[in-house]
Amino acid sequence: MITTLSAKVLGQRIRLLRIRHGLTQQDLAGDDYSKSYISAIEQGKTRPSLMALQRIAAKLEVPAGALLDPEARGFGALDPNALPRRVRRRRGMRPGPGGFISPAYTEFQIAQAELLIALGLYAQALEILRPMVPAEGEQASRPMEAAQVLRVYHLAAKATLHQEDLTEAFDYLRRGLQIAEQIGDREEQLRLRNLLGVAHFRSGQVLSALEEHRICLEGLRSGTVQDPNLRLAVYNNIARDYIALHDDDRAMATYRDALQLLEEVNSLERQANGFKALATIYSNVDDYSTASRYATKAAGLYQALGNMQQVVRMQNKYANLLIRAGEIEQAQQYLTSALELAEELSSDLDRALLLTSLAQLSLERGNLKDAQERIEQAVQISRQALHNIETTGDAGTDGKNGSAARYRYGYTRSEARQILANALSTAGEVAARQGDDHKTDRLFEEAIKLLNSLEPSDVSSDIYQRYARLLADRGQHERAATYFERAYRAVTKRAY
Repeated sequence: MITTLSAKVLGQRIRLLRIRHGLTQQDLAGDDYSKSYISAIEQGKTRPSLMALQRIAAKLEVPAGALLDPEARGFGALDPNALPRRVRRRRGMRPGPGGFISPAYTEFQIAQAELLIALGLYAQALEILRPMVPAEGEQASRPMEAAQVLRVYHLAAKATLHQEDLTEAFDYLRRGLQIAEQIGDREEQLRLRNLLGVAHFRSGQVLSALEEHRICLEGLRSGTVQDPNLRLAVYNNIARDYIALHDDDRAMATYRDALQLLEEVNSLERQANGFKALATIYSNVDDYSTASRYATKAAGLYQALGNMQQVVRMQNKYANLLIRAGEIEQAQQYLTSALELAEELSSDLDRALLLTSLAQLSLERGNLKDAQERIEQAVQISRQALHNIETTGDAGTDGKNGSAARYRYGYTRSEARQILANALSTAGEVAARQGDDHKTDRLFEEAIKLLNSLEPSDVSSDIYQRYARLLADRGQHERAATYFERAYRAVTKRAY
């Protein structure tokens, strides 16, 4: 049970947030609890269990720790002297210019934000981080070491990048790099430069992105940094830069180097969940030092797990480059290996992506039966995955509100639509090889309908071109010209 706050104060906080969200007590209770139970909690007559508190906090869209934190913003002032002396002593609280400050709790807050980012919960992480960021030219609002301030900038930049808030991300990265250079933290400089390259890429400045990522790669090759997660991210970003610049040879060479980092995945998610649970338990008994340690371990494992999914996608991209280069057998090996890993990770959309690539490879070989079997699986899997995203309330709008879908499924709604569109268009090519023009048109039209709801991309350009070539082969040159034009527009609208 929770002892940091009285049941009355905790109940008041829950009631305040419920009203702010426009929820009734029955809404908050849902199917898990009764309305009378929520009423008793709000009146301070009973305390929620840890599990109940976590579920309530999720519906109120706040970390459970924020409900329990006497220093949390948005609930009104709380006199630290009103807390039991044993709680103040355990938390290491001492008087400061802004009230009572706990160094251990500050470290825990940073670790908690890192864990939330690893879980894809960027908005919740920023709720913790933004109040910790010092104003331009000012000191931090709470005493922090330079290394802690640096971590705050790094994490805030990562979270805002995921939310596509590039202006804010550039500001955090600029200020973070200044501190990293001042204190001589070489590893953090490389981490920030890697993110700076991502920010440049997303703002359409691919050459600037490549320049930053090359600096990172030189630092990694010098042996200064051994972190495999950072190395993998840098390699992947450089390869993406080269692909955007249509330099397939350098992209392939980069992928070959990156994929040497691949290691077996052994129960990473289970281990990460265990550390996350331990962090929650220790934070709830105010042992923030231990909680920080477990939260950091969990974040590292979640990042490694996410990077294994990144490896799957890198193998798929590399295999597609090999197909274009005519290296069919080598492409088959990479796709088969990636599919096995995607199945271990239970990543349905990655499976659909890889099955589509394998179907395209079978088309290259003229094996229509194998191509049809694989692409039917890919369409079925991607259609179901997209349905899950769009009907479970995780879809949001991609960008700022799409992080829930990315965490739960590995992709946003827009990306899931692209994967389905690509599978449908490949199915259309199989139908064309089988001489079924009606089915070909139906499948391509469904794919194009999905693309019409999305921003122009390389995927949409490729699908338009493929359909245009099929129409031209039929002698329908006027329709083919229309889709060639749409392919060109999709490319020129890309901000590269």
